[in-house]
Amino acid sequence: MRGFTLIELLIVIVIIGMVFGIAVPSFQSYRSSQTFNQAAMDVEETLSVARNYAASNVYPSSTDAQNELNSGGCLSQTADFVGYGVSIPDSLNNTGNTTYSLDIVFTCPNGGGVYEYYPADKIKWVKSLPISQNISFTAGSSNHIVFPFLNKPILSGSVTLQNNFTPPLTKTISVSPSGVISMN
Repeated sequence: MRGFTLIELLIVIVIIGMVFGIAVPSFQSYRSSQTFNQAAMDVEETLSVARNYAASNVYPSSTDAQNELNSGGCLSQTADFVGYGVSIPDSLNNTGNTTYSLDIVFTCPNGGGVYEYYPADKIKWVKSLPISQNISFTAGSSNHIVFPFLNKPILSGSVTLQNNFTPPLTKTISVSPSGVISMN
């Protein structure tokens, strides 16, 4: 009779265990980096949508949204639609908020030209970073990146995403004053 000895079986089991010991952490690391990269691409896509809406002069189409802006945001004054923007949570307050949204940007006639933001709920563009990844935002000079309609200055900035893994993954998405979006 020909068969396997106990030592041969133990060697095969040890080799299989070593392969799994190397493969499983590598796969988990790969999955984490892919989830992180997808989160960064989602933020970049939201910025692109805001830029594209502003470039095509798409005003909020819902009468309800316009009425709510005019009554709630401008205290019964008519809002001047400026464009679209993306609101980034304030990381300085350490709130743990990982939700960002596409916003309608407007000013009120008596507001001194200060930009105000209204979530574009009718567009349904509110997203959250994956909680399991422990990704945090760091906004540049402002918590808002604004793409106004034609002939108005862009409120540029940058967003840095970083997770708390070892080593940490970091992506920075920048918007130039001319509206170019780039990711490093």
